[in-house]
Amino acid sequence: MIASNEDARKVLFKDFDAWQEKFFAMLGGYGRASTPAERTAIATKFIKEITIPYLDTAKDSLVKAILPAVENLDAELGKLLHVFGEGDA
Repeated sequence: MIASNEDARKVLFKDFDAWQEKFFAMLGGYGRASTPAERTAIATKFIKEITIPYLDTAKDSLVKAILPAVENLDAELGKLLHVFGEGDA
């Protein structure tokens, strides 16, 4: 197994508390907005400036955390393929 579910959750949700604080702050502004256009602007800004970067960072952190295991697996598979005449010379 490359990473347990628990290990993956720890990496993915490492900065979740900070995201959640910003989410609740956004909800406050959203609730005070008086027009649909204002609400749309608030939600769009939150998604673009907070949520997408958070998810990108979480994804990158997870990839970085499991990359050594994937590289080791790839090396082992390469050795096996070479033994059976299928790998690179």
